[in-house]
Amino acid sequence: MLYYAHEKPRAFREVLRVLKPGGSFFATTVGERHMQELVDLTRPFQPKVQRPVSDSRSLDFLLENGLELLQPFFADVELQRYEDTLFVTQAEPLIQGFFSEKANDALRGREATLRGLIEAQIRERGGFSIFKDSGIFIARKGR
Repeated sequence: MLYYAHEKPRAFREVLRVLKPGGSFFATTVGERHMQELVDLTRPFQPKVQRPVSDSRSLDFLLENGLELLQPFFADVELQRYEDTLFVTQAEPLIQGFFSEKANDALRGREATLRGLIEAQIRERGGFSIFKDSGIFIARKGR
């Protein structure tokens, strides 16, 4: 969750300070398209509404830029990407997920419309497909 660290260079220097020579640092994150279908689903309601996992494009440590951020500090950096799809066949778990996040309070009062959109897609396609794009960086300290 390095996207929560405001001063990444400082965080990386601290990791290096406590990491033994040759040791590895593991950092997970998501990609720009992670769960984008949920952002797209809520966009008609309110352009700035967030989703259960905030819009990853607003994060500053992603699969797309993590290598560039880590390489100046570590001797070797490797990315292992994991792409997957969540296939939801019931609307209610998605509705509950949306409203478990305070950021989605702007959708209150529109549950029925949101549920209708999800249920229509489930009827048409057999389920609501959500692309998950995550991965892990393995950064090794030099000897």
